[in-house]
Amino acid sequence: MTLAETHEEAVVQVSHISKRFPGVLALDDVTFAIEHGEVLALVGENGAGKSTLVKILSGIYRPDSGVVSLNGVETHLASAHDAQMRGITTIFQETTLIPDFDAMENIFLGRELRMKLGRTRGPFLAEREMRDAVRILYRDFVSDEADLDRPVREIGALRQKVVEVLRGLAFESSVVIMDEPTAPLSDRERNALFVSIRALKARGVAVLLVTHRLEELLEIADRAVVLRDGRYIASVDPREAGIPRLVHLMVGRDVDSVVPSAAMTEQTYPEEAVLAVNNLQRRGVLRDITFNLKGGEILGVAGMAGSGNSELARALVGMDRIDSGEILRDGRPVRIRSPKDAIRHGIALVPEERKTQGIFGGLSVAKNISAAALRYVTRGRCVIDERRERAIAEDYVSRLHIRPPDVTREMRHLSGGNQQKALIARYLLAGSQILVVSEPTQGIDVGAKSDVYGLIFDHVNSGGAAIVVSSELNDLTRVSDRILVIPDGGVAGEVRGGRGRQLSHGDYGVLEEAVLRLAVAAA
Repeated sequence: MTLAETHEEAVVQVSHISKRFPGVLALDDVTFAIEHGEVLALVGENGAGKSTLVKILSGIYRPDSGVVSLNGVETHLASAHDAQMRGITTIFQETTLIPDFDAMENIFLGRELRMKLGRTRGPFLAEREMRDAVRILYRDFVSDEADLDRPVREIGALRQKVVEVLRGLAFESSVVIMDEPTAPLSDRERNALFVSIRALKARGVAVLLVTHRLEELLEIADRAVVLRDGRYIASVDPREAGIPRLVHLMVGRDVDSVVPSAAMTEQTYPEEAVLAVNNLQRRGVLRDITFNLKGGEILGVAGMAGSGNSELARALVGMDRIDSGEILRDGRPVRIRSPKDAIRHGIALVPEERKTQGIFGGLSVAKNISAAALRYVTRGRCVIDERRERAIAEDYVSRLHIRPPDVTREMRHLSGGNQQKALIARYLLAGSQILVVSEPTQGIDVGAKSDVYGLIFDHVNSGGAAIVVSSELNDLTRVSDRILVIPDGGVAGEVRGGRGRQLSHGDYGVLEEAVLRLAVAAA
């Protein structure tokens, strides 16, 4: 720690904060400050302690030792509502919206405006005032306001994230904490968010930005605080340090690429496709989708935000119904009406919303891994063999480097990258030949990103196949054999990917440009 990390006049001063959970020291004597009008990035690998620190500042967790001071006054944040009332607004990575409420109801929940009666406000809700305020904010992010009056469960993950962001921007705060706010925003929405962040900064509001997208720091952050293994490592100017230096500080080693070297091997594929999709249709969402996938192949799926890519992934495993079209597995037509049907046919989805659609947060790592393959851990028909379940889970935890290596730990306490690896372990155990992975690296750090892609490569190199849906075009061009471009619910074309090819940085730029050209031209 240096003198630069301690300031009595700071809007937030974190002093010697430590927090322990069973078997894990999540934060170890962390000290730093956030200045008025400063955009401070908090970076580190998954498991570095970022989320724990955010929850302490948000009033959800209490530190075991150390203090938090607001404007020079030592403060004990008793609850999330207490933090909110003291001027700390948090936009969490996980959705906290009420599904049956519309955007306005969610944004003003707990802070509803009352109708004005002279100089005061009366008992009745000022619905028109609240709705007009939301429309003004919403217009900066999304051109189509039709979503405003619909329950948020109907508007999709991307629009839900916009509502989460607007809930954080709608009220005057002295500190706004944003946990992975740009995942999974489109470029337009991301740019609108950055405009809002700069406006907050100009008003003297401090912004604490937690992100794994390091390139964003060069554009928006004044300073970056790096955590590793729960400890404060450094405070740097991200533009002066550069991404390679930031990565080195985060992981303690250099990470040159998200693509493991094992992937740079020329691939050969069987003649017959393991999966063929013919004229798949879902009214208003998917249109005449046709493609095939061969064993040992990674098929990337790219397109503009909201173009139907995530819906395609869901349709392939029966989470969303299809109106017409055909799915063939090893040349034979199959009917997939549910994820259970898909797993029976060797197809599994690792969803983008892993916390709400993938993991069982309150169950152990062992039970999460065995959830899709109970036949391997049961005696008779219905008795779980706990010892066998634990042994199988420990094997996968060891092979996939899941941390911490405690299979009895509740899944919700794992970092995003380790949750992602455990989900992949679940479907490897279930014997799924085809992995459909939607936004595989959303919200995970550079080191975990390399590990997750390494698991996918190992799977396809051993005869499996994968479909990777990702908005990270830089990654997608490197990990895919082919890239299907779906900009508006229909296939605009296909681009050969870089997997198994020795390409230069410029060559990858050409691939990205080709994908974008197809996506924009057809959108």
